[in-house]
Amino acid sequence: PFEKGGKNLLNLEHRNDAIELMWLKGLLAPKNSRPCWAPFAHAILAKHARHAPVVHPDARINTFLQSWSPTVKKLPPHLKRMLRAAKKYSLQWTAPLIPKDLAQQLPIWFHIGATSELNRLNNFYYAACLRDNHRISTVGQMEQAAASNDPQHRKQKECPCTKCEYGRTHYGCQKPFKCQETAQKVISCLPEKWYPDESTTEPTPELRLEQHITNNETLRNGDVALFDNQLSLKGHVENGFRIFTPS
Repeated sequence: PFEKGGKNLLNLEHRNDAIELMWLKGLLAPKNSRPCWAPFAHAILAKHARHAPVVHPDARINTFLQSWSPTVKKLPPHLKRMLRAAKKYSLQWTAPLIPKDLAQQLPIWFHIGATSELNRLNNFYYAACLRDNHRISTVGQMEQAAASNDPQHRKQKECPCTKCEYGRTHYGCQKPFKCQETAQKVISCLPEKWYPDESTTEPTPELRLEQHITNNETLRNGDVALFDNQLSLKGHVENGFRIFTPS
């Protein structure tokens, strides 16, 4: 500050970083509010995915929501600057509590919170069938593929159950029971935080509207406010992006 002996000059480095972070905010905005250039930027990032791990083009959904990374040196200058800003300010998708409906919307392939076992399954033969034939891309879709509650289901190629019959006729799947087993293995790679069980999760009480209004007035006056213990992520999946996260 000038009052403390400073030169009253703009910090250009911080100003430029702030600009890149605002561009990054647009790139990671919800789909219905993204700028028109964002889909093209995601396509460029996907095109230049690193060779290891091997990521099928259909599995490259969002590098910020998955464990694969692009080759930075092959990217256009503006995307390079955005990725450098994301790394510098520790951008991550994170939340103390992830509600089931948002957890189901996350990409399942190269899931950011999965155990190392998923690395083996991402390019497994029947995982490819789930991805290419069944067109599965999210946790929720994989959950449906893994579900098994038909008493007629059999672990055989010509299983007569409705689900396997549908898989053969609509998806061209040769062994639906194998795909179902693979889907169950993939789901098992998700820790509890990333695949919450709503039946065992106790809801936390929310502040009432009048309490929020009172809190705002209290904080403006510099007094003590009522703690809001709502830790669950709300709204769009993209609301989970944070900077200055612990590394």
